Amino acid sequence: MPKVSIIVPTYNRSVYLKETLNSILKQSFDDYEIIITDNCSPDDTEQVVKSIADPRIVYSKNAQNLGSVNNYNKSLELVKGELIHLFSDDDIMLADCLADKVAVFEKYPEVAILHSDINTIDKNGHIISNSHAFNVYKKWAKLHATSRIFDKKQYHKFLMANNFVCMPAVMMRTSVFKKIGFFDSTLSYIVDWQYWLKASLFFDFYYINKKTISYRIHDTNTVKKLSLRILNNEFNHVLKDLRENYKDSLVIKNNLQAFLIKLYYNGFHRHYYTNYVRWLLEFIKPN
Repeated sequence: MPKVSIIVPTYNRSVYLKETLNSILKQSFDDYEIIITDNCSPDDTEQVVKSIADPRIVYSKNAQNLGSVNNYNKSLELVKGELIHLFSDDDIMLADCLADKVAVFEKYPEVAILHSDINTIDKNGHIISNSHAFNVYKKWAKLHATSRIFDKKQYHKFLMANNFVCMPAVMMRTSVFKKIGFFDSTLSYIVDWQYWLKASLFFDFYYINKKTISYRIHDTNTVKKLSLRILNNEFNHVLKDLRENYKDSLVIKNNLQAFLIKLYYNGFHRHYYTNYVRWLLEFIKPN
């Protein structure tokens, strides 16, 4: 049984996939499997995967396109490791990514899910940003200035304000997946955010203040041009799920906070975003 299962759901990304896989195969830690679920790609994805002779690669091609979220779930069905690293078919793992993350889990048995700092790269692999998204608010940047454990209640509060976890930088114990289950396929855009919100009700998080991946931005990224209506509909779904199924969620414990968040996603003017987040985070700051 491998220590780590790395899931790489893919669709029509053969132009980046080989570089992605090679970055994994060059890891300083080597006790892993790579699970590739091909979502019925019309390009030469299958040929690219089969051109790499490594027994740690597990390739599965769907008979039909299942949609992006269900393809992630298909990958999760196949994991065998005690740790799961979520990854993307166009991103790059830096050399010690797995080693650094496995070391955290071995040192801190109470930690069940972690993420890290990242680089952002363009289609050619050039770094275009080395600042993490949570630098938009100085309190997030201050809290993440060092590698550290975050208590689940504290992280749940901060995650209610915004999603600052980069999905392909996440590694988690399989116990998280067994508790939370699959990604919610009724969502398309904030499915990862919902998952962290639920996970933070049960598990402590860890942040590694080191870049472990390069996150690629390019023309064929999943479309992120959301209308307020679509985003609001998805966030309403998340709030409803938390309210009805998770009694410890702040959606239940703090209706005022939920109202303020909903107000923002219903069209609260984006110009006031920074001040809104600043006020909200002061409101929900740890006791």
